[in-house]
Amino acid sequence: MFPSIQSTAVGSTDTSGISMFREVKKNIDRRGLKLVLANPRSEVIKKLGKSKFIESIGQEWIYLTVGEAVAACNFRIHASKSNNQVADEFDAHSNVWCKRGGIGSNHNYMV
Repeated sequence: MFPSIQSTAVGSTDTSGISMFREVKKNIDRRGLKLVLANPRSEVIKKLGKSKFIESIGQEWIYLTVGEAVAACNFRIHASKSNNQVADEFDAHSNVWCKRGGIGSNHNYMV
C-alpha cells in the first residue's frame, strides 16, 4: 500500500537519479499507491527540492527515519479502516509516537 525508498546510503543524486525517482513514482501512481521516502540525506533533499520532485510526492510523505515512515503509514491504514475508531484499536504494546506530515511538521500522533 505504501512502497518506500529507504535512502540512507544515497549520499547524493544527479539528473539520472532524479529521473529514476520520477519513473518509480510514475509506476507506483499507476498502481494507486503512495511513494514514501525514508531517511534521505540533506544533499538528496536539496536536489529533489530543486527538481520539484518533493512537490510531486508531497512533503508529508518524507520521513527522517524508517520507523517514522512505518508508524505514519500504519496510522493512515488504521485511520482509513476504522473511520475515527483508531483509539479503540490502540494496542498498548505498540506505543509508538510518529511524526505525521514529514519534515517540518509539528503534528504528533500515537499509533
